Amino acid sequence: MEWKGIHKLLLITLASVLSMHLHAQNLVPNPSFEDYTECPENTGQIINALPWYSVRSSCDYYHECGSNGASIPINYGGGGYARTGKAYAGLKVWCVNDISGINREVLGVPLIETLVEGEVYRVEFYLSMSDSMWYASKDVGAYFSVQQPDSDNDSIESCQPQVRYDGDFITDREGWTRVSGSFVAAGGERFLSIGNFDKYEDTETLFVPGGGVNPWHSNIYWSCSEYFIDDVSVVPDSITGINDELEIKNDELSVYPNPNTGAFTVELKLQEGEAAQLQLWNLAGQQVLAQQLGNGINAIEIDAPQGLYLYNITVNGTPKWTGKLSISS
Repeated sequence: MEWKGIHKLLLITLASVLSMHLHAQNLVPNPSFEDYTECPENTGQIINALPWYSVRSSCDYYHECGSNGASIPINYGGGGYARTGKAYAGLKVWCVNDISGINREVLGVPLIETLVEGEVYRVEFYLSMSDSMWYASKDVGAYFSVQQPDSDNDSIESCQPQVRYDGDFITDREGWTRVSGSFVAAGGERFLSIGNFDKYEDTETLFVPGGGVNPWHSNIYWSCSEYFIDDVSVVPDSITGINDELEIKNDELSVYPNPNTGAFTVELKLQEGEAAQLQLWNLAGQQVLAQQLGNGINAIEIDAPQGLYLYNITVNGTPKWTGKLSISS
């Protein structure tokens, strides 16, 4: 079949897959925080956007109907309009000073359905840096668990998020930065928590001039890294789902041998200006490898137990291929 025919077939297939993906059920209730019991009248009222809640500390809720610094487009965090709709939430991921024993906030929600063992799920949400804060961060992730995590700091730092942001510091105060990734469910996960799960002293931050634009709080309050969050989704991953065949070989990608004993090759064809990364997860949803890939042949070795793994290859931060990798003895 000539290239035009193949290209047309790929476009038709992609359109079909995208259609399935767009109609997949979002397992996150009230994903853009539009539904509320009461208009927020102050910070820390995320409970007004049920069933969202604060896993740790008091996450914020902002709505166009809000007041006393909890409104849109002007609020404690500076403001701006929602990515979609009339509302968004806010959470601090790090603070210079320990404000009343709080050095971070973690946002939580129960999922509509329990995750299924071995299934691949696609996670996505959008962040915008609070106008009033002085610090940006990159330490943000999504953690899925059977039970709601405990709120104490040691418990939060022991969580291993299945999806982590792996880009540059999130400094955009005007627009929204997408955080996304896929993972394999261990099975039974019913709660989603979003925040910073790294140790406080290991959290990466960047001073960004221009904070402290609103007078409601002292300088101690502005010495934090806070983000507005909107449009959270968790859907079965029909676009980058696990391939039935283990070994993949096509014009752009080859992964071989598969199965292997921990040494394998990724042969990749990249266009000029493209950067790729390989991520590998076990079936418990834990990332066991993250490695940059070059154009051409990449020889990779990993010391991992025998078993089945999920690999995800992103190009310029966008997931492009996902498949199964089998490590045998």
